[in-house]
Amino acid sequence: MMWMVSCYLSAPLPNEHLLSMLARGFDLSGRNDFLHTVRVISPNVGNMNPALLWRPVYWTIASHYIDTVGWDALLQNHTLVPYYLPFLNSSLRAVLIAGSSELADIKIHPMQQNHIRHAQHWRWCIDCSQSDFEQFGTTYWHVNHQIPSMLICDRHRTPLVSQCDYCGFVYKNLKRHWLPPKDGHCLECKRLTVPQTQRTVAIYDYLGEISLGLQAGELQIVDDSLRHSMRQRIGFDSLPKKSTLAMRKANSKLQQKFNEWLPDDLLETYFLKNREHALKPSNPLLKLTSAAYRQRSYPPLCALLMLIFLELDQELLGDFFCEGMKGSIA
Repeated sequence: MMWMVSCYLSAPLPNEHLLSMLARGFDLSGRNDFLHTVRVISPNVGNMNPALLWRPVYWTIASHYIDTVGWDALLQNHTLVPYYLPFLNSSLRAVLIAGSSELADIKIHPMQQNHIRHAQHWRWCIDCSQSDFEQFGTTYWHVNHQIPSMLICDRHRTPLVSQCDYCGFVYKNLKRHWLPPKDGHCLECKRLTVPQTQRTVAIYDYLGEISLGLQAGELQIVDDSLRHSMRQRIGFDSLPKKSTLAMRKANSKLQQKFNEWLPDDLLETYFLKNREHALKPSNPLLKLTSAAYRQRSYPPLCALLMLIFLELDQELLGDFFCEGMKGSIA
């Protein structure tokens, strides 16, 4: 199997996603049956999008580079692990940090990830694709462009592209096309893709900066400390099986304030479902008590919104806290 991997892999490019390394190597072969071919390497390639934090084929690809690039560098520069790591439970964090062989057989899918709009498909920056092709002779998928809470390219500050505005083609599984276009023209309909203008909103910029900080490993927060701080701010160290009426009222009031704090345009920008679905009481997606008191992994985007609302960002994010950026999210 490893000889097959070697046939399709070359040295990783800056900030290149692991799956992009495989797609780029395959592209050089001149074949047009990408998914069929890579199933020889790993059977776990039916839906090759960046929604999963980890899948077994990542281990197959990473194993080719561990001796030359190093495990820590692979995780930091070529996966979304740093972005998600602070919000995973301790056992999963330990497996990922250690590079345990268990990773050859497991998938890691953050809870509620299917509700996050920009986690389901590949995104790219038209300016990056053009400069990548000029510099390296190929386009590729950048890790930073796949961070679900990022809306613009961290290098060019231009909106990230996820689909063709004319034919609606979306890169969901790399089945029809496996690399981004080199000149901004849709590979499906050949029309020129023009990025939609992204209006400047303070909270969007703030979320983007925090997200880059997470991906760069510059924010020293972990799930346990976040939950502890949230519980202190909510006012209860734990929730008993039978909460008192006063406790239920207090939690309900805080949740209502959080719901009112979240404007419609933010929910529409970052989430797939409408406001009613995202905030319904039975949905744990944006439920403060679920995040604070239940031991489950959840999307970083949701955690960051709760953190900012509870005014824990200064405490947990340190230098990334910016009073001017977190003020208004309207």
